[in-house]
Amino acid sequence: MAIAHEWNTLPHLQDYEGDPEAGPFSREELQRFLDYADDQVARAVKSKRKGALAAYRDATLFKVIGRVQFAV
Repeated sequence: MAIAHEWNTLPHLQDYEGDPEAGPFSREELQRFLDYADDQVARAVKSKRKGALAAYRDATLFKVIGRVQFAV
């Protein structure tokens, strides 16, 4: 059963809203991004404040997604 119909949704103003010059990460860019995410986890743990678990979760998710990107 469809819940989105032409009468209850808004049309897109543009077909593509992303930056046409931006592409997927290269392997080196992805590694730098993942290293940064790991650094954020270490920083959160060192500060002994809230956010360490969320940073760890995010870093782990990014690693799984990155692995899928290059496995294809």
